[in-house]
Amino acid sequence: REALRDRNDQSAAVSKYSDALELQFQKLVEIASQPAFVLDTSGEVRMWNKHMMELTGISRARASKVKFIDEFLSGESRAIFDEAFLIARGETTPDAFRCELQVGNRIISDITMQLSPQVDSALGVNRILGILETKGGDKIRSTPASAAKSTKSERLYAELSNSLHFLGPLNENLNEIESSRRLKSLMSALSWIENRSFEVLLQPIGLTELVEHYVSSIMMEMDERDIVITLETDGDKAVVMGAASALIQALQALVQNATEAIKAVAGGHNKLAIKVWHEGNDVLIRMLDTGSGLPPAESFMPFAPFATTKSEQGHAGLGLTHARDLIEEMSGSLTIEPPSSHVGFGFGLLIRLPKVDDVAD
Repeated sequence: REALRDRNDQSAAVSKYSDALELQFQKLVEIASQPAFVLDTSGEVRMWNKHMMELTGISRARASKVKFIDEFLSGESRAIFDEAFLIARGETTPDAFRCELQVGNRIISDITMQLSPQVDSALGVNRILGILETKGGDKIRSTPASAAKSTKSERLYAELSNSLHFLGPLNENLNEIESSRRLKSLMSALSWIENRSFEVLLQPIGLTELVEHYVSSIMMEMDERDIVITLETDGDKAVVMGAASALIQALQALVQNATEAIKAVAGGHNKLAIKVWHEGNDVLIRMLDTGSGLPPAESFMPFAPFATTKSEQGHAGLGLTHARDLIEEMSGSLTIEPPSSHVGFGFGLLIRLPKVDDVAD
């Protein structure tokens, strides 16, 4: 754009015309009946249509500006793509080629990819269009949104079923309080899925400001509990695609777990440290507490429904599970860090959410 502005007296008109063509191109990619994406000349993703989202399960915000070849290709597919990409950058359309996409732990095979250079008369090749088809040339049948939702529910139901053992043997002689706790836990977990409570409406939100607001709102409560809470940020006003209410709900569940773990340690330092910073295309929140951490048993799965070390206090064992579900719905992740990672703390959690550089996206 800078080159256009300095080129001649008609640079403004040329730039305006180029912008109009860009908008038309974006609309064509979005309404395409096949999975389609656009890369810049460095190979980073610039556009990601709805069929790519349905096929891969990756949102536009998550895909934005990642290196396509590094994120989704490996082995022979990577080498073939690299050669075709170089041809496209030279303003020539390469032959369509077979490849496999690697999406997390999933492999999408039998894909035919066609790369096409998009030439701007003033700038030359400034983007590469990619279109995906099946081996036989038929359009890839992208998973409808309703089916994707059903798949998420099925996964949660399966997880629920596999975690029933945390509620204990059904033939056990239980007192009324424990029987009630187990029943409430099960009903709460079923309601979470049936009412699709984990689904959130995504919109751009300032994550740093949201965390700062939340921490300030619980300062008095932490002081009353004799817990020192600290917040550290890197000053970056990072924007993520999320839901403020859902993020607050997740933070509340994590802080509640942390405060109870802290108070359970007699003579502890009673500290809860929260840090927010950005790293590459992600924004991270780390939460550290001086609680005793997780049980040493390898069979204990903290994110599994009903897994709790505080059943005698009436806990359902769903706090971490629901917090994880909410964060994953925003294309993020919630992980537990090794106790040895942070000196002076007994437990650490890490939230990772994709950063949005341009709110308009």
